[in-house]
Amino acid sequence: MTLADYTITKDEILSKFSDIEIFSHYFEQKVDEYNSYINPLRNDKNPGCKFFFSAYNDLLFYDHAKGKTYNWISFVKEYYNLDTYYSIIKRGLQRPLFYYV
Repeated sequence: MTLADYTITKDEILSKFSDIEIFSHYFEQKVDEYNSYINPLRNDKNPGCKFFFSAYNDLLFYDHAKGKTYNWISFVKEYYNLDTYYSIIKRGLQRPLFYYV
């Protein structure tokens, strides 16, 4: 099977991993909405970023310094400097997180 033959949706990913597990994977620690975190997307020394749940129960990451909010898709896109959801899946297939989907 080639990458072009392999399609995976957001719902398929979330059926195997919670958004907390996905964010925790990239933060290399368990994340929650109660603690502050250092932003791995920029040179950050002070833990001033927070997680919160949206009205739709999606976990979101808020960077106070940038005034920017990320869901797990937009976070991974910026983490790897990717421009499309397809490129996230392509990159994700190279990391253990998505091997079990």
